[in-house]
Amino acid sequence: LKSAKKRGRWKDALRIFKDMRDLGIAPDIISYSTLLSALGRARQPELLMRVFRIMRRDRSSLIDGLIRAERINEALGALEEMRRCKLRPNVFTYSSVISGLARMKAWGKAGELFMQMRSEGVTPDKVFFNSIVNACAKSNQLSKALEYYALMRETDVKPTPAVFSSLIIACARAQEPKLAERLFKEMKRARVKPDLVVYNAYIAALGSQGDLETAKIAVN
Repeated sequence: LKSAKKRGRWKDALRIFKDMRDLGIAPDIISYSTLLSALGRARQPELLMRVFRIMRRDRSSLIDGLIRAERINEALGALEEMRRCKLRPNVFTYSSVISGLARMKAWGKAGELFMQMRSEGVTPDKVFFNSIVNACAKSNQLSKALEYYALMRETDVKPTPAVFSSLIIACARAQEPKLAERLFKEMKRARVKPDLVVYNAYIAALGSQGDLETAKIAVN
């Protein structure tokens, strides 16, 4: 897209954009911006408006792109624009924004959006909780990760190995081996099979305060 734009070949840019969508590749904010710029330079107002309308419908992927670029205020603005356009945000959109807020430790706004999501009838799924718990764990916010884990249990969503891995890694960082041991036992009771990442995280948590005997048992 960038190459077509630089050469002034707006038709090629439009074809690439169409091919992306046909292949199920969601254009991100950079793709849309590049195409809109190419059409603007080529003085194609009708096509520009058509793409802009597609962009409005496809705002979920744009919001995800803004979050990945750490442009959280713009993402929140885009979310609000979706509502004004009577476009209902889905669980993927909410997951992207709330995870971004969690990484920034903006817990008040994250909690507010979670409640709004529930009030709109959007049900959090395992991908949502994987994303949120992981974001909390990476931000060294064990207590918040545990809060979302508790919500996951309350909403009858079965915890995944990814959630347990994030929680146990957070326990290792917080030097909470007893909590890591409790979570590992909960994982076994829930019949969630630990993978290599979970075992590594568990052993690291146990070793964080010198519990080498239990760590040795876990290895065996």
